Amino acid sequence: MKSLLLIAICLFGFNTYAQVEVRAAVTLNPAGDFVATIKSSTGVATIENQKISVPNITLDLNSLATGLSLRDDHAKNKYLEVKKFPTAILSDIKAENGKGTAILQIRDKKVKVDGTYKVSPDQKLVSAEFKIKLSDYGIADINYKGIGVEDEVKIEAKINAAKSASAQPSPAPKKK
Repeated sequence: MKSLLLIAICLFGFNTYAQVEVRAAVTLNPAGDFVATIKSSTGVATIENQKISVPNITLDLNSLATGLSLRDDHAKNKYLEVKKFPTAILSDIKAENGKGTAILQIRDKKVKVDGTYKVSPDQKLVSAEFKIKLSDYGIADINYKGIGVEDEVKIEAKINAAKSASAQPSPAPKKK
């Protein structure tokens, strides 16, 4: 279903067009939940100190998977309209000191998102987390046989990252 969240969005960071997995935790009402994943995305991120810079991240919504084919079909075709809007785009990403903002575009609707992130000690991985409201993207009333999807969805992303060239140590001068 709308797990669209897909989107998931990778709020911060990538390594030269690396494949990244994004997970969206979707709560069902009256009970239950599921996780949706998006495994196909492109973007480039650099880390300098605790600052993340990313021009934009593109998520292939056709790669959305929830674990049930009927739910995948509804999410992609009925709610995300992947034939018309095959990607979600995260742009204008600004992240520093563990917090960040970005603009997430889904179905031609752009909404500012706020989140948090952590950089691994080796600075090769960024773990980000943020929440979105599906209704902000024109996605509402998701219901199948009396089970509905909550409007708020939690997005978690683990993204490969690279240190910026200026943050790399300079090679030692050669001895003569």
